[in-house]
Amino acid sequence: MLSKHCPACDAPLVKYKGEIWCPICEKRVVIVKDDAEAYAVSLPYRLLEVEQIIVDKIVELARKAQSESDPESLKIIGENLDVWLSAFERIRKVRGK
Repeated sequence: MLSKHCPACDAPLVKYKGEIWCPICEKRVVIVKDDAEAYAVSLPYRLLEVEQIIVDKIVELARKAQSESDPESLKIIGENLDVWLSAFERIRKVRGK
C-alpha cells in the first residue's frame, strides 16, 4: 500500500507488478508531477475516446442508410459518412495507427 490515494475514490493506492493501481476502482493510476506531464499521459486515452465516438457515428449512419430509401436522404447520409470516415483516418494518423 502506498501513501498516495486514488483521485477518483480516495482509496489508498497499491503497487502491483510495477504499476500503481486503485483496488476499489480496479484501474491503473499514473502519478504525475505537473499539468504538462498529466496532459502527455492522458492524451492517448483522450484520442482513443474521440476515435470511439467517431466509430459510433459511422455505425449509426450506416444503420440509418440501411433503412433509408429516399435518394436525397441517402445522399446526405453518404456525405456525412464521408466526413466521419475522413475524421477517422485523421485520428488514426494522430494516434499512430
